[in-house]
Amino acid sequence: MAHAQGARADPAAVDVETVQVLRAGNPPSALDWTQLWRYRDVYRYLAWRNLSVRYKQTVFGVVWAVARPLALSGVMAVVVSLLRGAAFGDEFPAIVTATLLWGLVRSGVGLAAESLVASPDLVRKVYFPRLWLPAAATTVGLVDVCVAAPFLIAALWWMGALSVGWTVLLAPLILAQVTVLAGGLGAGLAAVNVRFRDVRYAVPFLVQVWFFATPILYRVSDVPARWRWVLWCNPAAGPVAALRAALLGGALPWGLWGASAAVTVVLAWVGLRVFACMERRFADVI
Repeated sequence: MAHAQGARADPAAVDVETVQVLRAGNPPSALDWTQLWRYRDVYRYLAWRNLSVRYKQTVFGVVWAVARPLALSGVMAVVVSLLRGAAFGDEFPAIVTATLLWGLVRSGVGLAAESLVASPDLVRKVYFPRLWLPAAATTVGLVDVCVAAPFLIAALWWMGALSVGWTVLLAPLILAQVTVLAGGLGAGLAAVNVRFRDVRYAVPFLVQVWFFATPILYRVSDVPARWRWVLWCNPAAGPVAALRAALLGGALPWGLWGASAAVTVVLAWVGLRVFACMERRFADVI
């Protein structure tokens, strides 16, 4: 009996495993910004992983980020110049400027919408703020634009189309607005895509329709007055027109740009709210 008591472990000497219990501290419709900041290193890792996968085993690497918008803009400029009976040099600067910005919308929304279903093991087995997945996916499109932007400006300067003035300083603000649009909308679509996988087939089609509804192949002045309200509801129309005015000269479309900014805020807020409401069920559904 004494031997048994002597063999009994000392409670102070026993290693106790620390268990962290994660409790929902915010309502389902709110994002925990403290957790987002605490896990910011996860965002950096995911963004770097996406960039590495995107350009892994490519011969030309990031050159594609420059070649694609320039080549696509050149083809579209040829077609538009033939239809309008205008010179190629008159159409190319406006189209390539809009195409570069639109690339962020297309790539950001598309990659963000697929970000959750493309990483099921991360969503199911590892805890981190899931919002960093669509945010990291949107970063890929932003990096592509930042890489191609200097070459675009050089091409516009070589063609004599670049307007050097204070309006050039608005370009980062326009880029930030489009990033918020792509990220917020992409996050909402990513959440819905977890529940309804039809979203992955609808997004490319809807983005293509959105492309033709945005003044990329045409200018705002080409749209009849009775259809201008469509542009005012289009969150991408204002940034495209504003970037053209900032880089190529002309009056800034303050009204259209402001309306697009308002729609962007609404869409981003709705997208983040949808994401927050559905985030707790991702691991069970995906």
